[in-house]
Amino acid sequence: MLIASIKFVNSQLIDTIWTKTYGGNQNDFGYSIAEVSAQKFILAGYTSSFGVQGIDYYIVKINENGEVLWSKTYGGIYRDEAYSIASTSDHGSIVCGWSSSFASGRNIWVVKLDSLGDTLWTRVYGGQGHEIIYSTIETEDYGFLAAGYTASFGAGGEGVWLLKLDADGDTMWTKTIGATGNERAHSLLKTTDGSYLVLGYTTSKGAVYADFYLLKLNVQTGIISDLSRPFLKKYFETLIIKGPLSQEILKNYKIYDSTGRNVKTTNPGAGMYFGVRRDNSNLTKLVKIQ
Repeated sequence: MLIASIKFVNSQLIDTIWTKTYGGNQNDFGYSIAEVSAQKFILAGYTSSFGVQGIDYYIVKINENGEVLWSKTYGGIYRDEAYSIASTSDHGSIVCGWSSSFASGRNIWVVKLDSLGDTLWTRVYGGQGHEIIYSTIETEDYGFLAAGYTASFGAGGEGVWLLKLDADGDTMWTKTIGATGNERAHSLLKTTDGSYLVLGYTTSKGAVYADFYLLKLNVQTGIISDLSRPFLKKYFETLIIKGPLSQEILKNYKIYDSTGRNVKTTNPGAGMYFGVRRDNSNLTKLVKIQ
């Protein structure tokens, strides 16, 4: 069952305005939400309560009060799971995940919807292995950038897979990034300089276990515009600090909070921060202040 909850902050009080559930008498999972117009939201996940058969994409459009404007399912007779939805400039949306109904195995399935949830087009992308998309964003050319992973292409394990699509879903370029371990991309963010950040994890580089994996790319070419810097950037070990930040730390690192705000005080409070070296090495660490 999908659950939607809206909260607001009033001084130091955090209160729930409303909580809603959406679904039927079987399992229904929500994974992504987007605002498609003023105070109109669209939810994406998958359902085993409704649909043709098996598990299908489950899309619900709601108003500012959480009331359902429409809900629809998309899929075939096998398993189809949606993990990402993004609003589009035509007041519709684009939904990404994976499908075994319309592919030989488990491949990426992209569905473009209009404002009423009617299907404009669908596309399948992938190879003989399995692929999943976890994040999607509309680009300035009204096309789309999608990020996830592939086990069909790359160095042997799971690799980050980036797809640039035009407005009709035709492939402009794809990128597979990875080594002998496993790499996945889970989140996309457009930056103020017009490039895109891709966040996921890697087991190929760094420590014994999985680490943060951060990539910056130019969406038109698939590479970063500044080639003097390494294309791949990754979060290495966590820097644990007890008490306030020292002047030495602030001298060597630029500290940012989770919103991207540059922290200049020595006592920002306990929590997780990001530290970027000031020596142009691009080394980034998680900074945990206790």
